[in-house]
Amino acid sequence: MAMRCQDPTTRCRFLRGAKKLMSSPDRSVEEFHKYSEELAEKRVEDDPKVKAWFLAKQSTWLFLLVLSFLFFYLLDKMVTALSLL
Repeated sequence: MAMRCQDPTTRCRFLRGAKKLMSSPDRSVEEFHKYSEELAEKRVEDDPKVKAWFLAKQSTWLFLLVLSFLFFYLLDKMVTALSLL
């Protein structure tokens, strides 16, 4: 089973674990497959670090949305005020 992932750090973690498993002569190929299956079954969404970054991303987008609304609202009010001159 070929494991595909976009994140290079996960790939490096997988390779480090695989190297550890395969370096010992008493380890078998079945244990390597078991390790790769366990790693594939892990849910990244449950990781606390990922949750924190997701919250930061959502907050940043919300902040930018509010800021852009205020910018265009104030720009509209400024144009209205200048048109009265």
